[in-house]
Order: sequence, then structure tokens, then C-alpha cells
Amino acid sequence: MADLTLTAYVWLQTRLHSLRAAAENEDGLSSVEWVALIGIVVTLLAAIGRAFDANGEQIGEAAVQTLTRWVASLGG
Repeated sequence: MADLTLTAYVWLQTRLHSLRAAAENEDGLSSVEWVALIGIVVTLLAAIGRAFDANGEQIGEAAVQTLTRWVASLGG
């Protein structure tokens, strides 16, 4: 039983060491990934802005109705 426990312990420590080494070598997002992320955010903000310009009243009414139904379902 002691051999099995020791084997499991060594295996687990080896895996943890590998994970730590991989995490320490991570440099973060590269500049290309940052540019892509910024591009996605800007595109989403532009789409949301256009939707609110075109259908702002409808979107607001739908949001209020949805929240009202949700709050009413919580109360009873």
C-alpha cells in the first residue's frame, strides 16, 4: 500500500510541476491577439449602437417587459 501511495504522490507532483512550468512560461496574449480582441469589441459596440439607433424604443420596451415578467415570476 505504501508503494502505491508513493507512486501516486510522485505522479501527482510530476503533473503539478508540469502545470506550474507551463503557467510560468506563458507570456500572455500577443499583440496580434490583442488587436483581434479590440477589433471584436469595437465591432460589437458599433452593432449595438446601430441597433439602439434604429430600434431603441423597441429594444427598451422588450427589456422592460422581460424584466417585469422575470420579477413577477420571482414573487409568486
